[in-house]
Amino acid sequence: MGLSVSNQITVFLYTIYGGVLIGLIYDLYKVFRIYRKPGKIATGIMDLFFWIIVALIAFNILFKSNYGELRGYAFLGFILGCLIYVKLCSKYIVNFLILVVKKMRKSAAIIYKVLIFPFDVLSKAIKGGGKWLYSRIPFLKKINLATNYIKGLFKQKNDK
Repeated sequence: MGLSVSNQITVFLYTIYGGVLIGLIYDLYKVFRIYRKPGKIATGIMDLFFWIIVALIAFNILFKSNYGELRGYAFLGFILGCLIYVKLCSKYIVNFLILVVKKMRKSAAIIYKVLIFPFDVLSKAIKGGGKWLYSRIPFLKKINLATNYIKGLFKQKNDK
């Protein structure tokens, strides 16, 4: 069953939209990799997930717009959408996402300092002021170990 020209144009516009969406997802993935710096195995697994997501988006757009028929102009639309996104928006979106991540990390550092403050004070009080008490009461040593463990959980890598 052939599609009318207006339906083909609609499919082409949907695939351009899909290309833009795929470009945006790639930028999200790129910023995630900038900050997480995964190893080779994790990169391979994340790449696989990325391509699965891309395939699902392409399949969903093709299925909903023209019942899953593969046409040359559909592929051209995806490629054109990606190129439009990369040339017009990608640089600004990546910079914005990096700014958002930096602000979130600074906010997390402030929250960390507020949450860890009581444990830090307790740890310093146990270590510094009451060495005799610390050595005599094993429960205080467990509290100190717990506070050091909690502090270790919240430590963050330096911002780059």
